[in-house]
Amino acid sequence: MCEIIFFIFSLIIILMTTQTYTSLTPLQLQKYYTPNNTVTHNLGVNNPTIVVINAYASNTVGSDVNAFSDFYTLPHMNIPDGFGNLQVTDPSLGNLYLYYQYGSSNFSTSPNAISYPLVTTASTATDVNVNIQSIHAMAPYANIAFLQISTISSINFANALNFAQNILPNTLNVVGVVISWGTKENISDKATFSNAFTNPNMMFFGPIGNNKSVGILPNMPAAYMVACGGTSIATNPDGTLAEQAWNGSTGGICSMVQKPLYQTSLSYAMRAVPDIAMDADPLTCFKIITNGVVGANVGGTSTAAMLAAGVMAVLIQQYMINHTTPATQIVRINQSDFLTYLYVPNGEIDISINSKSNKWTNYQQAATGYDLATGNGSLNFANMLEKLTFTTISL
Repeated sequence: MCEIIFFIFSLIIILMTTQTYTSLTPLQLQKYYTPNNTVTHNLGVNNPTIVVINAYASNTVGSDVNAFSDFYTLPHMNIPDGFGNLQVTDPSLGNLYLYYQYGSSNFSTSPNAISYPLVTTASTATDVNVNIQSIHAMAPYANIAFLQISTISSINFANALNFAQNILPNTLNVVGVVISWGTKENISDKATFSNAFTNPNMMFFGPIGNNKSVGILPNMPAAYMVACGGTSIATNPDGTLAEQAWNGSTGGICSMVQKPLYQTSLSYAMRAVPDIAMDADPLTCFKIITNGVVGANVGGTSTAAMLAAGVMAVLIQQYMINHTTPATQIVRINQSDFLTYLYVPNGEIDISINSKSNKWTNYQQAATGYDLATGNGSLNFANMLEKLTFTTISL
């Protein structure tokens, strides 16, 4: 009898002290990553816009993001009609813009302008929805501009970057650009990307790869982009959240990209990635919706990059609210300043524990301080709002 009582008591203790890895909602992630933000509407003509560059297509991206919003009790987005014209049904909502590449360097909001088949499959639609819905999950009142390049190539990507940096800002307040794909370092990309980043007052985000499948961003962007690794967010018995290194996060040392000045505090001889990390564990992320159907949980460092871009959009919105930024001004964060900020002891959320969410091998180990699994850790919203330098530009 005593043994049974002891066993039951021990089991209760284990259950009371065991972390669980369950799907979190966008609202839970917002509360964790952007606590106490007061953004409740689109801020108008200078509302921050995040640009997504992808080569895949979805004919239901607009209706899917609003179905996702209904599923998770988020605000809708104003979406374009079948001809690419934005339908603003409520000016307090964020706007979704779709741009299609035609030729090698031009983009149009009209899908009829493209010269290649707009093929949508379940796989491509899912990839697009991971992008759009992950940003919307974190920044529900930000604008999103989706640039669909005709094929994944260095030239198309560079032309899309040029459009995002030098043409779109004429009509939208583009504060960040994010991609969800990458390739291993290669010589042929060097010339293409060496001069691709021309707007210093714009943020660039990209994934580092999952399970050693990619490892490093396209080699030239690796020097300039905020490289995003992955975390897993465990739920404690008391309901609080504990962020850990996701064991699929695959950081490393670049072989072709020189060590940037902002990494002088690190012992590595070349550029190290990642810089930061966000939730990427399919067990602890939210579900997405494709063609109106609730699908599997998102995950991977591509999702982490989208979440990071969303956090930065909310950060700029919060700054604009706190400082009553007029419609005649836009607010940006300088990319170099942000990367430098990350590598000074500023109080980012350091992650030093490896996740036990599944049986995968940890490709990189978490450690106190910088590590190749989570970089400097995940973003500290309140700390960034206080210590980052925001650039105000008159229109």
